[in-house]
Amino acid sequence: GEEMQLRQIEQIPTYKPPETFDQKLYRKFSKEPLVPIGCATTAYFLASGIRSFYDRDAIKSQKMMRLRVGAQFG
Repeated sequence: GEEMQLRQIEQIPTYKPPETFDQKLYRKFSKEPLVPIGCATTAYFLASGIRSFYDRDAIKSQKMMRLRVGAQFG
């Protein structure tokens, strides 16, 4: 009787509010800290390489593209 009712009450799912963007970002960054760092590094080398390309600095552009690939796969 009463024990069964208590077990049923314990099995009722509780409401969890949806995770905010900040909470999700913190959780994911804590779990895999190298992924966002790698993304930022790759984006930096890509932007720097494109800028060097437009400045007609072929040597620096090539170097930045190689570093980008290294950051992307490293």
